Amino acid sequence: MKNFKQSLYSLLVLILLLCCASLFAVELVYEPASGKTYGFDLSRSDMPDTPSSYTTTPDIWRTKAEGFVGRIRYQGPPTRLTFTETEPFATGTANNMFYFTYLTGGFSQVYIWREFFLVTTVKGLFHNGKQDEFIGYNTPIYENGGGVSIPVSSGPETWGFYETGKPGYSLYGNSGTKTWSSNLFAYKHKYQYIWVDMVVIRRDQIRPTPLPNGTYITRFTARTSEGLSLPFELFGENNPSGPNDTFLFKVESVVPRFFPYETLRNKNTVPQALHVGNLSYYSLSSSANLRIASDAAGSEATFRLYSGGVPPIPFDVVFTGTSPQGPPKHIRSPYEKFQSISTNKKSPIDGQTSVANVLEGKLSIFVPANTLPMSGSYTGNIYCIITQQP
Repeated sequence: MKNFKQSLYSLLVLILLLCCASLFAVELVYEPASGKTYGFDLSRSDMPDTPSSYTTTPDIWRTKAEGFVGRIRYQGPPTRLTFTETEPFATGTANNMFYFTYLTGGFSQVYIWREFFLVTTVKGLFHNGKQDEFIGYNTPIYENGGGVSIPVSSGPETWGFYETGKPGYSLYGNSGTKTWSSNLFAYKHKYQYIWVDMVVIRRDQIRPTPLPNGTYITRFTARTSEGLSLPFELFGENNPSGPNDTFLFKVESVVPRFFPYETLRNKNTVPQALHVGNLSYYSLSSSANLRIASDAAGSEATFRLYSGGVPPIPFDVVFTGTSPQGPPKHIRSPYEKFQSISTNKKSPIDGQTSVANVLEGKLSIFVPANTLPMSGSYTGNIYCIITQQP
């Protein structure tokens, strides 16, 4: 009886191993390549600005380099990549495309926008590292919820030594049959990777006219048929002098512009602090450090909420680094510094390394216990001061 149990256990393990071996190694990854997620010039539109004009444009990532976002790297079974816009949603639009909306004070003014669409190009990478533009045309994503098909599988999986008579591919993408005597057609998939180039095409549709100067934001998500998702957040600028694309620095509110004091009243310690904002710094060339203060000069850390002539409400600020990761830090001094981190990512597509200086984190606040303010509307400032370093 004991031997029977052992044999049954071995059989179950073998079945599990066979099932695992048949699974795809699925991944969906963003690569900046020579593209960007900030610094899009929204002071003008592209010519032409109609989706049908870009289906056969060769190497559009070169001809429209100013709108090149980068590429999505994919491994897995054939799928459809769907692009869906997420908040903030523009209002008063005539079409169902994608929109940059005006960002000020940490909030989006959704009635101020410029319309755009995406142009995608699907390409493949053979197992020997050579690229293959096997589709031969571009797919414009001109409707929120539109998508592009990836008609072939990709991945590094190979047939095992004893798996003969199987249809396979060579390093160069040639098809054949796996045999005992040769590993020539050992790969299960023609391509090691599939990637999708993405380009932003700015349209002439804006609201209002003229478009106000300042920073604009858009968010959308690329999602596979199997449910893998990749969120994107792009920033543009309407500026007569051209966009400042040397770095991105933003502080965005995650709470309503006005919220009841009851939301904050019982937030009295660092662990209980109310999450009120997200901070991001990103640069390809310069590192930076962050200081947090209660005044524009960066010399005080005494935070107050004010409402006319009534006594102010004192509050404290907490910064929690997410990149680089760090514990919640109670801001007691305006000279406390948080340093960016340098990231290096080598692309398997072309071997190029993308270097970025990143600093990201969460801003939270709390108030002293038993603070009972007088009724009214209160406002206060948290100054986030970035100092770049060569």
